[in-house]
Amino acid sequence: MSAMRFLLLAVAFVCLSVLTSGVAVPPGAIEPHCDQSDMAHGCPRLWAPVCGTNGQSYDNECFLCLDMQKKKTPIFITKRGTCESSGDHLFID
Repeated sequence: MSAMRFLLLAVAFVCLSVLTSGVAVPPGAIEPHCDQSDMAHGCPRLWAPVCGTNGQSYDNECFLCLDMQKKKTPIFITKRGTCESSGDHLFID
């Protein structure tokens, strides 16, 4: 009987860990380094484009972080460079 309790406790622990770990990064995507951006003072006008998981091209990672903060939704980087289908680049002032 104690083996069954241990198993149930282990399953509960794993489920709790998954639920509290936050948003999982999609396979092949890169988590942006928003903690390294000084978004309070604006993003640098540096051309280092990234493609977001929302299909939007951003002129740099900081602008992706600003958009994610504004929309309150997770956006990850699918690749460094512009998105193939997006002709627009997002600057947020």
